[in-house]
Amino acid sequence: APHDTEDSFMRWVQVISSNEVRIFAYSPKSKDLFVKIKITGENILVKPAQVKERPVSTDDKDPIVVVRKLDEKKPFKFSSIVQSFFGKPIEKPSNNYIYGLPFQPSKSYLVSQGCRGNTHKISTDYEYAVDFAMPEDSLVYSSREGEVVDAQDEYNNNGGGDEFLKLSNGLIIRHPDGTYGTYGHLKHHGIYVRVGDFVRKGQLIASSGNT
Repeated sequence: APHDTEDSFMRWVQVISSNEVRIFAYSPKSKDLFVKIKITGENILVKPAQVKERPVSTDDKDPIVVVRKLDEKKPFKFSSIVQSFFGKPIEKPSNNYIYGLPFQPSKSYLVSQGCRGNTHKISTDYEYAVDFAMPEDSLVYSSREGEVVDAQDEYNNNGGGDEFLKLSNGLIIRHPDGTYGTYGHLKHHGIYVRVGDFVRKGQLIASSGNT
């Protein structure tokens, strides 16, 4: 019996039988997505024993991990801790690169929140984020060249609660040095590039929204 869940990047499926559970993680819309999973429980055999880090599949054919009942005569149970992230850690990002602003040179916008602001807290995914107070439908340009590895513009919701964190339209660009740039709060159906496209610095990529 399959049981599946989905977040903004990745789909999880657990195929459950009487003596084993196969866990799949795949991402049909994203590239460069990696996953770590830790399994603990009782009366279980886990293969592979420890999944430190592996790329997520683009389909549901290859399980991330298989949890089997060790003793057929006893019940088994387990829990899992999962982390997903883009790319592998890199040793030498290009610290001297000068980024462009994500809008036309003739425009200017208020920085409504900088790095380590009220919601850009230390040691979170948003620590180094910068928010520009741009009207909806403002044009957004790439601050650095690279390949588009994720693009999502299907959402049309907004709000201040945590339940809206995964409902922000956005795209992610992998830069030549292995770092990633994320553009968020984009317009519903307002992304003009696709996963796999290579974009140049200063290229029109999206329109701003309120997601």
